[in-house]
Amino acid sequence: MWQRFLSPTASSSSSSRILSSPEIRDYHGHVKRQALALQFKKLKEPPSGMYIVPDLDRSHVWHGVIFVHGGVYARGIFKFVIEFPGSFPETSPTVRFTSQMFHPMIDAKTGKLDVSLVETFWQPNFDAIVVVNFVKKVFYDTQLWTEDGNGRGNPEARTLFLQSNSKFVARVSKCVSLSKDRLYVNETNSSIEFSRPTEEHQRAWDSVQSGEDPRQWLRQ
Repeated sequence: MWQRFLSPTASSSSSSRILSSPEIRDYHGHVKRQALALQFKKLKEPPSGMYIVPDLDRSHVWHGVIFVHGGVYARGIFKFVIEFPGSFPETSPTVRFTSQMFHPMIDAKTGKLDVSLVETFWQPNFDAIVVVNFVKKVFYDTQLWTEDGNGRGNPEARTLFLQSNSKFVARVSKCVSLSKDRLYVNETNSSIEFSRPTEEHQRAWDSVQSGEDPRQWLRQ
């Protein structure tokens, strides 16, 4: 009797069928997209100073920018991309900076952030906020830069940080300046784009920077 469940008859094949490989892939893709949409919904508000937006065409890619407000990278504005592999959530997302970086944990050529520390404790039930928090932490927690294995991103930067702090700070200062100079150079297909401020916006910004109340000239 049970064999009939394994070998459908011709009459039953008209009302049911086996999904083809493309249909299965489409279904799995739909499930993945829904899962990533849920991840972004869970993110709600990113950590302070960070802005993240999903890619318009690729659901597995998020675009982000971090405004660093303290530490040696203060006033830097760095753009990055978070990419979710096909094996997510079994494996953690990867992070690549599109801004030119000089950082002990970021490859100077590829922009890839060393997330091996996250990979060591990653669990399938973790959310993407774990990686987002890690991105912010690498700019403020200098202890991360010297832990074993965390200098694989940029060994030169790690060595300078340990042996010649003044030279390290000088290189980082150039990195910060470059990040601001290239702020309006937008990456292809990026969901985050910066446009140059209008004259009015610039006046307001200059007023804020000088400590004045921008409402003074707004009343004029």
